[in-house]
Amino acid sequence: MRHASRLQVRWDVSGLGLKYARIEVNNVGERPKAWMPKTDSRGEAETGGWAHDGFTITVRSMNGVVLARRTMEATPCSPKQTAMRPTPTKI
Repeated sequence: MRHASRLQVRWDVSGLGLKYARIEVNNVGERPKAWMPKTDSRGEAETGGWAHDGFTITVRSMNGVVLARRTMEATPCSPKQTAMRPTPTKI
């Protein structure tokens, strides 16, 4: 059973001297799409309830260079249930 979750996402690429970044998201088997086509180089936001196991967040420079990428993994809560419990990761 696939469980969807809302995820809190934080990024900070300001140390690279960048003013803006582009954030893309995708679930397994889907093409990445712009979630935030142009955002400050540092910030945070919450996804909608569409993030599943294997959900990937990619931070790119405005000219397309990949700066960071994280993929979420489900952690079993009990033998009968699985839920997404990502470890907070600063990207």
